[in-house]
Amino acid sequence: MAKKKILITGATGKTGGNSIKMLLQLKVPVRALVHRIDARSEQLSAQGVEIVQGDLSDFEAVNEALKGITGAYFVYP
Repeated sequence: MAKKKILITGATGKTGGNSIKMLLQLKVPVRALVHRIDARSEQLSAQGVEIVQGDLSDFEAVNEALKGITGAYFVYP
């Protein structure tokens, strides 16, 4: 069975950030879809989160972000 990897949107906010924290504690690999690369996304990267930049309204960006993903948590403001 393939190893799980979870995509989190809204990763730099409170809900997405808390979800990432819990997943990392459980040793589940996480990919974060972020709107921009900034200090918040760099902090996630330093914690071992794979960062992809994109916009939820861009189908191709979301399609790319979902490659190799086994589950997703959709957070939208």
